[in-house]
Amino acid sequence: MFKRYLTGNGPEDFEKSYKIRAAAGLAVAVLGMIPLILSTLFESSFPIFLSDAASVDFIRGFYRGTGLGLAAAGIITCIQNFRYLKNKELFKKKSVEESDERNRLIGLRCWALAGYTMFLFLYLAMLAAGLYSVTVLKVLLAVTAAFAFLLLVYRIMLQRLL
Repeated sequence: MFKRYLTGNGPEDFEKSYKIRAAAGLAVAVLGMIPLILSTLFESSFPIFLSDAASVDFIRGFYRGTGLGLAAAGIITCIQNFRYLKNKELFKKKSVEESDERNRLIGLRCWALAGYTMFLFLYLAMLAAGLYSVTVLKVLLAVTAAFAFLLLVYRIMLQRLL
């Protein structure tokens, strides 16, 4: 299934896909609960290296917000995929929609354009960060390098599989 997912070739077992997506949604929900619970447990003394109160409040809010967002997205994904599995009419409609070549092409183009745009934004952010903070510049360089490395790895994998 992983090879079929990477290449987009061959028949897809939609029932298995929806079960995997539901399990992944549940895992995302659990991952979202972790920072949400930790930020609540450490209400008075949040364990971060920043000392000023504004930073502590911001970080606590950040963890609560991202945790709540991830938990909600995971639960919604899980429920949505179980709905597809329970309702045969909805299952068939969604399966046809996902196997449509036009929708697949739109998805591929969307990811490609988002990737190109991300590289552009990272470059512009590195230019700006270099004027203010070497640490931020190094982090952005590392993110850009990791992104480029993943592109290379996936390109090599797909060239061998296709």
